[in-house]
Amino acid sequence: MRSDPARSRRLDAGYKKLLKEFRQHKLCDLRKSLEITQCELAKNMNVTQSTISQLENGVIEISLTMLHSLIDHMGGELKLLAVFDDQTVQLEV
Repeated sequence: MRSDPARSRRLDAGYKKLLKEFRQHKLCDLRKSLEITQCELAKNMNVTQSTISQLENGVIEISLTMLHSLIDHMGGELKLLAVFDDQTVQLEV
């Protein structure tokens, strides 16, 4: 399969938009709904409370690896789906 730079840019932009939306609207609410403080989450992840705050507020760009770690440390499981017109494939994270 040949690389398509325009497609790669669209996928990258979509990924960044998804993570930004999740971070800004969901991550903090999710953590609070689980009654986990930033300090508790930071301690479990071996990062600072400031790092958690910056991730939640979009100061630090979140990677897929970090997102996976956050969800895991909050007791969840991150599932990544690739959705096409005729099929949906679950990808390993």
